[in-house]
Amino acid sequence: MNRQLYTEKNEIKLLYAENTDRQLIYDMVFEEDDTWKAMIENKEDFPLSALRDEENYFFGAAPGLSKYLLIEWNNEIIGSISHTYNDGKIPNLELDMWLRSSKYTGKRLGSSAMKLLIDSLVRDYGIKTFIIRPWIKNPRAVKAYEKCGFVVIDTFNPEDYYGKYLEVAAQGDFGVEETVNMVFSIEELKNKVSIRQYEPKDEEELFLLHKREGDDWKDYWEDEGRLKYQKALANSISYLLFEDDELCGYVRCRDDDGFGVYVHDLLVDKECRGKEYGRMLMEQVCCDFPNDTIYVMSDVNPYYEKLGYEVEGTIFIVKSKS
Repeated sequence: MNRQLYTEKNEIKLLYAENTDRQLIYDMVFEEDDTWKAMIENKEDFPLSALRDEENYFFGAAPGLSKYLLIEWNNEIIGSISHTYNDGKIPNLELDMWLRSSKYTGKRLGSSAMKLLIDSLVRDYGIKTFIIRPWIKNPRAVKAYEKCGFVVIDTFNPEDYYGKYLEVAAQGDFGVEETVNMVFSIEELKNKVSIRQYEPKDEEELFLLHKREGDDWKDYWEDEGRLKYQKALANSISYLLFEDDELCGYVRCRDDDGFGVYVHDLLVDKECRGKEYGRMLMEQVCCDFPNDTIYVMSDVNPYYEKLGYEVEGTIFIVKSKS
């Protein structure tokens, strides 16, 4: 079946589920006992009718605020993720996700798919609030959602988040006592974020950020590379982004004396992606240099294209032939 692509990043693709995928989505839930028992107590709690009777607009490739998507990784369908629009006092999208087998867990595939979806929905629909309401007996899922930026809300008021679905959704799928209410708010997240310029006292923490990226950034943190990068930092303008007191990302750039500002490095910690931190860092550069053109020295063009930046020019590597 040639399903249409909604969005993709790295090896993760989110495909629009078709009407004929209802049975597949249902079967994936119960493909492995350990998987479904972590999500629901009895098979009867999730009957096939729940998918069979779902509105048609949840399926197919027509864009919309309520959709079922299939998660593809390495050319395999590994699970499903859905989003439903709620017209409450706080308009939101309610998310739900499952992977079909435990062999796909522990690899950050679920959290990568979730972050990719949130980032895409914010971009395409301007949604600022997302909710997810897992089972209290599924702590691994709760922890994974927290890594995506969701926060457990003990004072969760269904009337704030539900409009026409209030009566059927208020208590959650598992009842008031066993439903964990989690909210991801772009606005609240921004309130926890601070950006400031790099100072020498930040050196160790910044290099730890590099190290967490592994070999892709080892030219900066390993051996002589670290000494070179220390000099580069001293001759650059760099901004650090903190969530509360935790360093989550940075951008390093240089001012070409009024002929433009060149961004050489932009990095957001793997655990903090999908929260628009890269965009915030770039906006900080634009804010501090309002009269200059900002150029990015990029090796990840799709990311900057997604932010809406335009390609201009080409970089050549020049080697002497003498």
